[in-house]
Amino acid sequence: MTQPKAPIIAPAKAPNGPLLWLLALASLIALAAAIAAMVITARSGAWLTFAFQGTIIVAATLGAFMGLLKKFTDAPSIGAICIAGTLFVAGFLGYYAAGGSIAFRALLGGDLNAFNTGELPDWVLFVDVLASGVITAIAGLFALGRDPKESWKQLMLGVALGAPVLIGAAIIYKAHLVQRIAALNMIVSTLIAMAIFILVIGLISASANAFIKAFSAGLDDLPQADQDAGTAPPPAKTASKTA
Repeated sequence: MTQPKAPIIAPAKAPNGPLLWLLALASLIALAAAIAAMVITARSGAWLTFAFQGTIIVAATLGAFMGLLKKFTDAPSIGAICIAGTLFVAGFLGYYAAGGSIAFRALLGGDLNAFNTGELPDWVLFVDVLASGVITAIAGLFALGRDPKESWKQLMLGVALGAPVLIGAAIIYKAHLVQRIAALNMIVSTLIAMAIFILVIGLISASANAFIKAFSAGLDDLPQADQDAGTAPPPAKTASKTA
């Protein structure tokens, strides 16, 4: 008896176009900032920050490989979001380890020349956060690009369902509606609060569901699409007995 072989699922096709170039550019900028930060921290002896900048260099190098050489693109969305997360977390931890504040002194007119002070300049954190945000957006666009029509439809639906919650919260805060509702009869105020709670939970749940569908659209179609394109073997046939 021959055993059936499980069909091989081919990886998603590598993304093309300007998104990869933008990913490479953001990664190279973060890489240059990390190298400069390592020079600064090596002079001042902030070795913990030095180590965090080394982590950023590894992540930024992988991002540059993805963008320029199309390496590690079997799962581009996951790869890009991991790089973005590394830049963000390592950037903040390295900044704190160097004794920096979140005040962004550079943006507020502070001294940009930190090479003579032995401190980690604020622009290093700014570059890490900016690059992380750009790469996060790229990762989202990679995911939305699998099935653009359905993805953007669900994304707009999620925004439409979530926006009333934010708008309503702003109106309640500005108009002091909480105090006004609390001043009503206890039964009436309780019913109003329950109705608002149910409405808000419903809108948030529906919005979250739409966002999940937006970024997961096209995943179920990838194996079949790859088979149609001839990049994956056909499904295994039913086992048959041999004499």
